[in-house]
Amino acid sequence: MMEKTLFLGNGFSLAVFKDVPSWDDLLSPDDKAIKNYPIRYEIGLHNENEEENKYKEKLSKRLLNLEIRSNVEKLDSISTFGEILKKHNINNILTTNFDDGIAYVLVEKCGYSESYKDGSEKTYSIHRYTEYVNNSTKHTVKIWKIHGDVKNYNTMQLGLNQYGGFLSIIRDYVKGQYKFTEKKESKTCPSIEDKLKNESLSRISWIDLFFFTDVYIAGFSMSYSEIDIWWLLTRRFRIEFSNEKLQNKIIFIISKKNNNDDSAKDNKCDYDKSVLRALESLGVALEKVNRSDDFLKNMWEAITRFSHS
Repeated sequence: MMEKTLFLGNGFSLAVFKDVPSWDDLLSPDDKAIKNYPIRYEIGLHNENEEENKYKEKLSKRLLNLEIRSNVEKLDSISTFGEILKKHNINNILTTNFDDGIAYVLVEKCGYSESYKDGSEKTYSIHRYTEYVNNSTKHTVKIWKIHGDVKNYNTMQLGLNQYGGFLSIIRDYVKGQYKFTEKKESKTCPSIEDKLKNESLSRISWIDLFFFTDVYIAGFSMSYSEIDIWWLLTRRFRIEFSNEKLQNKIIFIISKKNNNDDSAKDNKCDYDKSVLRALESLGVALEKVNRSDDFLKNMWEAITRFSHS
């Protein structure tokens, strides 16, 4: 059975925390017509006329110390989150969220504790992760905050300048041109295509998971402003066309309004139709699930159903 990876977006944070600020709340309220948030960040930075680290610090304070939602305690899926991770062979969680919502659930509700933290990167997040272990169940999971951490605001990926730099580094990693220093020794990672030919080659980044595990994307809008993720999907699509050893799947979980909801008689999904069409054209599978108040339960339902399809 192929290993699975979770890719969690803001839907997870909204399920755990109260009053999570939206991009419209955080960035330049006067520019709400601009829906490309990396560009909007650049405009806000310019308008504030201050150093970027100060601007990021100010934004990060809006995301610190979020209050846990009262109904979190009542959701069975919260206390069984770690158990189901192990059941589904999920050892890695990717997230674009800056907050600690996932870690909160693992540590406070599921008996995990932090066992290792790679904090070597100061701006980008290629190989930086935090590992959690449940000694009772013998299960270990890594959380990769691919867009940075609110507690280290310089890593928070917000503006187009940082998105562009990140995309360049992701490209280098995929093509085998990524260099980093470990224990004062300079290293260059093999390309993804070399790793597909020889699976024993080392994998040090969350990027590898897009090529060697089934990735389930949930609670993530896949806005076109997420140029790093879109580039990775298109690159994977090119490699898949010419490399039969690429066997994993990317699955996008769509939360749709329930058929019984009078406000949604047409059963529409809350996603841009062009986004869904683009994902399907790039070989991404779409798995629909009826929306309820229990985000995690919906997600597990979709993963279980797809796994057996």
